Amino acid sequence: MDTSAVVPGRQVPDQLGPRRLPVVHVPYGRLAEEKGETAVTDYIFVNATDPDFGIELGPTLLYVHDPAKCEGQTCCIHHPSDHHMVTWPQNWRADREMMERICPEHGVGHPDPDDLNTETTHSCCGCCKPPMEGGS
Repeated sequence: MDTSAVVPGRQVPDQLGPRRLPVVHVPYGRLAEEKGETAVTDYIFVNATDPDFGIELGPTLLYVHDPAKCEGQTCCIHHPSDHHMVTWPQNWRADREMMERICPEHGVGHPDPDDLNTETTHSCCGCCKPPMEGGS
């Protein structure tokens, strides 16, 4: 796949090798369409699920919105806030149109606090709750 034709100056990382990556086109999903924002000018590599059945696809080329669209505001892709899960791996749930953070201890997906989707129902190991200040 020649990604330089899609986004000038951007290359597929060498560590992914010659394997074909699944490609998911998600500017912001249905939330963007409701606002009339569908321009895609950037992409990221992130674990993702199948949009129909939620089956894990693994590393996926995810087309996303232009970074200028979210400049000056919190964005789970370009400008994450300083929440306690910010270093956890991300997973795009194409079946639910939401970004998750995967708990490194339990492997459970939690809604990314910076995602536009306000759906928060998820399996939970309890690690998505911020640690108490000054507590253990």
